[in-house]
Amino acid sequence: MAAPSRYANWFHEIWPVPTIATGVGYVAVAYTISHWLTHRTAIPITLPSLPHDLKLESLETTTDDKVRLHGWCIEPLNPRATIVLHHGMRECRLHMVDRVPWLAQLGFRCVIFDHRAHGESEGHLTSFGWHERNDALAIARFVVQRWPGQPRAALGRSMGAAALCYAGEAARSYDAIVLENLYLDLAMAFDSRIGCGYPGWVRYFRHAVVWITEKRLGMRIRDAAPIARIADLASTPVLLLTGSEDLHATPEDAERLAAQIPNSSQFAVIAGAGHDDVFSRGGETYQRLVMDFLERNLFNAMSHAA
Repeated sequence: MAAPSRYANWFHEIWPVPTIATGVGYVAVAYTISHWLTHRTAIPITLPSLPHDLKLESLETTTDDKVRLHGWCIEPLNPRATIVLHHGMRECRLHMVDRVPWLAQLGFRCVIFDHRAHGESEGHLTSFGWHERNDALAIARFVVQRWPGQPRAALGRSMGAAALCYAGEAARSYDAIVLENLYLDLAMAFDSRIGCGYPGWVRYFRHAVVWITEKRLGMRIRDAAPIARIADLASTPVLLLTGSEDLHATPEDAERLAAQIPNSSQFAVIAGAGHDDVFSRGGETYQRLVMDFLERNLFNAMSHAA
């Protein structure tokens, strides 16, 4: 049984060589990879099963670049604050619903939108959080206008965390921000996934994929770097969370990000968690970290100010 495995490994390593040798084939494969990385994720949205005492309302807002976003507001009877939940890439609002019953018990109204090119929202291309910053801006503005005067927080996961980072001034309208599994910069995030998430042969096409993706998205990959943008959130308390086994947003990355805003940040590592299961794997540890952070920066801070 070992021989087919060796043959398969050899084939996957050697097949790109003749493709690279033919310019047309090289460009075609690179474009296909770029399309695969940025394509729309149309996930059917079904109503979630929620505790009977929670009210669900459908929401809609439009970004400054004219993308219509669809989402939900899920709230307890007497909410004392609002928290916006931003999902990751290849996900939708349904992937953040597991946090809602717990947050609602703490008195939070939960606002969850599908990012552009995800779920029911408009858009044909996803951009790893870069253009999604316009989504974050529109949602933050919506929350301020809809529920003025109440404390508000945001929680973003992976791409959603990056969108909050890139949103800058808009994100500063929140009283506290939780960033989960946030990559250090997009170029490094791409490289970390080669052979771990992306097939190893993708590395042969890296430069062409980056160039084509930049043209398709109208951005420069080197600009998409939370490590260079997180300082824009320095006036807002930030909690950075990642998993001890996260290969794409490592504990070392979280520590480096926190170091950019040392006076307003803290970071924590969830033991045993990877890139997609910080909440489920973290259990009571995760809940205690986030609850204490939100209580301290939303409600205790208001009491002291009063």
